[in-house]
Amino acid sequence: MSSNYGKSPANALTWIIGINVGVFIIQCLEYALSTSFVADLFELSRSGLGKGFVWTVLSYSVLHSTEFLRPGGGLLPWHILGNMYLTFMLGRALLPTLGTQRFVQLYVGAALTGGLFWFASTFISADPNAANSALIGASGSVFGLLALFACLYPNQEIQILLFFVVPVKVKPKIVALVLLGASAVLFIATELTSQGSRIAHSAHLGGMLGGWLFYRYIYMRNVNFDFSFRLPNFFKKKPSSKKPGSGYNYTINVKQESKTLQKEVDRILDKINSKGFASLTQEEKHTLDQARDLLNKR
Repeated sequence: MSSNYGKSPANALTWIIGINVGVFIIQCLEYALSTSFVADLFELSRSGLGKGFVWTVLSYSVLHSTEFLRPGGGLLPWHILGNMYLTFMLGRALLPTLGTQRFVQLYVGAALTGGLFWFASTFISADPNAANSALIGASGSVFGLLALFACLYPNQEIQILLFFVVPVKVKPKIVALVLLGASAVLFIATELTSQGSRIAHSAHLGGMLGGWLFYRYIYMRNVNFDFSFRLPNFFKKKPSSKKPGSGYNYTINVKQESKTLQKEVDRILDKINSKGFASLTQEEKHTLDQARDLLNKR
């Protein structure tokens, strides 16, 4: 039996981080040239949606602050560094479980709910500047990834750096609940008041809502959508002699009476490669166990 499950030919995590970094470099170049074409076209705002820029409910998530370039703005671009670090850490844990397709669905879905929640909050805020504000950043998606991770592994201890210095072991459900409570309190105390806030706590709440909805109504109910993430053709490797679905293989020599089992195993392996191991039903897992037992007898 051989396995290289999790080595997806289209690494969604690499693409997501690469796109964010690429757009950020363009933003920095624009800042140097004193232009704002990318921000005007892709940030989420009431005025932008009023102009018909409907794509901004998602595109805002690939933009990040260039505040560090301004005098007194700091030495490092903490906004994108923090978001991409957490995306990498959470994505590395979730991608093998979800599979490429579902991981992208989660990331995009959390960005959407985060953006919509923020957009709705601008209509009920007492801040006079709310109507003219704009949303950027991948925080909504990050909070969505965190919410799902806490739902899947609530009691699995992880180590985090408190204040980026002190290592502390904590359970994911505790982290999620603390961030949920803090975001809710800060949302009410700042964004809904005349004080306003530079941090979009509403987008954080919306992202967590998106992660929970994904877990509750898609992951747990094994719902699938026809939404794929694939590399462009010129990036794809030439076809090899391996059998389709070889990302996760059982090499089984079967007799005539076992051919039905072999066909079913092939179908299940294709499903694992496209949707992740967690998408399997109990019956399909039992079939894989049967195949393993057959191997052990040889």
